[in-house]
Amino acid sequence: MRATGALNQHCVKHREVKQHVLKQRALKRRVAIIALTTLAMLSACRNSATWNVAVGARGSVSTMYGPCTPPTSGPVRFPSAGRYEAVSPGTARLRCRDGDVVLEVREPARIAINPVPEVTGGRQLFYGAKVYDAAGGELDLGDDTVLRWSFGGALSARPNPGCGHMMAMCPSANTGFATAGEPGVGTIVVSLGTLSARSTTRVTPR
Repeated sequence: MRATGALNQHCVKHREVKQHVLKQRALKRRVAIIALTTLAMLSACRNSATWNVAVGARGSVSTMYGPCTPPTSGPVRFPSAGRYEAVSPGTARLRCRDGDVVLEVREPARIAINPVPEVTGGRQLFYGAKVYDAAGGELDLGDDTVLRWSFGGALSARPNPGCGHMMAMCPSANTGFATAGEPGVGTIVVSLGTLSARSTTRVTPR
């Protein structure tokens, strides 16, 4: 009887150990499944930012997602680290440490000058321009795209003042600089490739 009792206790203990082992294995499988699911969700939710840029745009690549690896071919050239030049319509995706930066390159269809309706004589002026695609969406010009500016009438062109010189930020290459002269109407023309726009500014007495 004693032998039978000891055997029963041994069997019960064996079953308990076996059940514990099975539970531990099931728990490990659930943890592994949760980990894989989480990784898949994180991969699907990878951060990305998209910029719509104009053909001909040149500028700096955003560093919001850390260091990036640019593609070696496609509609965008990368002449140096952190710089881009959009050469043809298409899509370029940069794989970065914390996400992706996507450059959607589109052909510009229209250019417009940010107007300065009126100014007093002697003032120094800064003109900017915006570029739009065929659907009316605004396109980024980057910070190094050279636009051609010309001034006439009561306005005269002046050199790019560069950084400092009472400016909070360094002016971009696509800014137009002018000085208001005697009272009258000044004309402004800006060009990008075959696109151009015209505007006027009235100059009043000092």
